[in-house]
Amino acid sequence: MGFLRIVLIILFVYLVYKLLKNLFTPRTNKNTSVKGNSSKTVSPPPYDPDQVEDVDYKEVKSDKKKKHQE
Repeated sequence: MGFLRIVLIILFVYLVYKLLKNLFTPRTNKNTSVKGNSSKTVSPPPYDPDQVEDVDYKEVKSDKKKKHQE
């Protein structure tokens, strides 16, 4: 009988804990969800490599040597 009483008390405490946890968690609006918001965004057009312009990279020289010489 003692074992059954301990199991029932533990079960009761667990259920009370779950109930209190649900009561104190903030409720979210069920109409807004991450999936719903992401589906409304417009996806970018497909990538077309023929329309990409070439970019010329220029070397940037640092002024560290000039500062040390002064």
